[in-house]
Amino acid sequence: MYEILSRDDYVNLATWIDKATDAMKLLDFLLEMLRDHSASNQDSSTVDIAQRARRLMFKIISKMPVIPPSLIVTGVSMPVQRNYIASGGFGRVFKGELRGEVVALKVLFKSGNDR
Repeated sequence: MYEILSRDDYVNLATWIDKATDAMKLLDFLLEMLRDHSASNQDSSTVDIAQRARRLMFKIISKMPVIPPSLIVTGVSMPVQRNYIASGGFGRVFKGELRGEVVALKVLFKSGNDR
């Protein structure tokens, strides 16, 4: 994966994916790379592998709107009075709490295509 993300045309990988299950598996793999920091640069090159992995994830999601279970967090407590932080193209961001830590929680907008 490091070799793919190091290429200039790495985002083209998103165009090769035509099955939702493949997209979900690749998204889960990239997310796991980011979580355990295996996406950190393996050499002194100027290529930011973690940034490229995130960009590829966004390209895959924009091509095939899937959300793998690994990207869904449960157990976040939200107070009745929501602490709104920001809003963007995909949803709103609120302040929440997860396992005693303050977190930013993005609540996604539901589009007409969602089931």
